[in-house]
Amino acid sequence: MALLLNHIAARVRTATEDIATMALCYILENSKSAKAAFIKHMGDELGVSIDGEVFFELQSVGANRERPDMIIKNQDDNEILLLESKFWASLTDNQPNAYLARLQKNQGVGVVFICPNERRTSLSGEILERTEYTESENEKLLVNPANLPILILSWEEVIDILETSINEIGLKSDLEQLKELVREQGRQDFQPFSATDLRPERANRILDYCDIVDKVAAALIKDDMFSKKGTRAAAAKGIYRRYFTTDELGLSIEFCCHCWSKRKERTSPFWLAIKVRSSIERWSSGLHFKKALEANGYRYEECDKYPDAAHTPLYADVGLNEYVLVKEIVRQAKQIIRVLTDDVKANSQK
Repeated sequence: MALLLNHIAARVRTATEDIATMALCYILENSKSAKAAFIKHMGDELGVSIDGEVFFELQSVGANRERPDMIIKNQDDNEILLLESKFWASLTDNQPNAYLARLQKNQGVGVVFICPNERRTSLSGEILERTEYTESENEKLLVNPANLPILILSWEEVIDILETSINEIGLKSDLEQLKELVREQGRQDFQPFSATDLRPERANRILDYCDIVDKVAAALIKDDMFSKKGTRAAAAKGIYRRYFTTDELGLSIEFCCHCWSKRKERTSPFWLAIKVRSSIERWSSGLHFKKALEANGYRYEECDKYPDAAHTPLYADVGLNEYVLVKEIVRQAKQIIRVLTDDVKANSQK
């Protein structure tokens, strides 16, 4: 159902996050019950008590040019919570560290991000990369004993709280507008380009992924157990791969966006795809490798774009130079290939 906020969001230059925040603020300011439920929920998740009257302010710029979407102040005019609305936009340079520094000066209790449920895990990972925080037992909460907690709520969770707490009839239809905007944003496959996405450095980075695949394949082919006879480099939408073989297996090292994006937890741009050699010229599905991979602690995936091969990630750790990175990916690939070669041999003897 195309409702008013969706219509506006599609036609104005204002960020969709701004429209959603303004709608949320309007509802909270006009419903005492929704305001109380929302504030209590944030306090409970943060593990703090938020007592007394609170007030909302939108996009107040701080000393470091940071501009949280919503500021929540107590009755003494102290900023106690900074709230940032997200759909698919990247974190800015100030998020979350400038927010945390700002709150520490104002007797604050925490920073809150609201994002689609599908993004919550990846957003948590982005924040952890920028901070010295760790995940708590509560999957929504990031903690650092020397700093304020960071809470990541989903838009769906916030909508549920408002739906169950709003008593005002008129505001229920306003909430439906926000709810549909959130739904529409959650359905979007295309995430708007950021300035970083359009810089030439991004093209160079994509080429780097392909270069790593070439260098890993070249390092493996130097080993006598591998062959590139009859194989080639190949590319398709979202995939660049280099093929090679052993006596038992058909293999490819891949930069695969389809597998990379499939899971929200730890994943990788680089993958090993495996099929089984059924004759000199023919290959059969490698999907039955699931049991062998998982029994040895490896992840197993099926790629929609390459459905008859088993895929397992080759992890690229941050901070490694190219030589060390290639060497590490080669090591992982060889370990997995040995496991699967042994599995093929064991099954052939049965």
